[in-house]
Amino acid sequence: MDIGPLSIGEFIYPTTPPNVSEKSLFYFKVWRTFKPWLQPESIPFEFQLVRSPLVVFTVLGYWSFLLAPGDPYIQGFEQYLDQAIIWAQQTGLKVWIDLHGVPGGFKLSGELTFYIGSQNGFDNSGRRGAINWGTGQTINYSQQALKIIVDKYSAAPYAGTVVAIEIVNEPNGDYLSQSLIKNFYAYGISIIRSENNNMLFVMQDAFLPLDTWASVPSSSDIGNGVIDTHHYEGITLFSLRVTLLQFLALISICGIKYQMFVVLDRI
Repeated sequence: MDIGPLSIGEFIYPTTPPNVSEKSLFYFKVWRTFKPWLQPESIPFEFQLVRSPLVVFTVLGYWSFLLAPGDPYIQGFEQYLDQAIIWAQQTGLKVWIDLHGVPGGFKLSGELTFYIGSQNGFDNSGRRGAINWGTGQTINYSQQALKIIVDKYSAAPYAGTVVAIEIVNEPNGDYLSQSLIKNFYAYGISIIRSENNNMLFVMQDAFLPLDTWASVPSSSDIGNGVIDTHHYEGITLFSLRVTLLQFLALISICGIKYQMFVVLDRI
């Protein structure tokens, strides 16, 4: 089972010593301090500046708030996220929280169910592997984690500093049904709206056409929503072999497509 950078220091192998939790969290205690927040360009990789120097994008897995049966994760990141939000508040920054990893597959071992994989099978979701999000109790655990995030960070002392919550990162639309993803987004929008009507909800495009998501929020919610689209470069052999002019043309076409979607959505 492969793990990714999101869960480094939070993943326990069966042979892990009993005191590994304390040693792993030592990383956060020593290296995640207030000083970098005074110099935003040096903010740690778990907290990334996006769009402008005023918004900090932070990613976390569901296991920061609850564990599914057989989960091998160490908990403890939540307290450091809380502290980071307070530091953001003190330094005039805003925070965008992204539920970056949810359980997405399972296997049986005796009477226990062990969750493996994620919503996309990518290493940055915490576990590389199966993309069976929607099977077993995976949606239930995902909803519980999202509800905890929304309830906690939509209220004081975090409300106003946390300005956006991304419902789930990169659910893989090539493998998962659109109805599954849309239903989860609708659930996320409903609980965000019920807790804090000023909070932005963020839907990741799941690598599908942007107009796929136009019908998910109700008309009254459109103005409070964001579509997060990820246009990757340099990943495929094709993108590595094109000329510079071809590369720039592809990016230009992508930008025109996004601009057209925004214009049509406002008509």
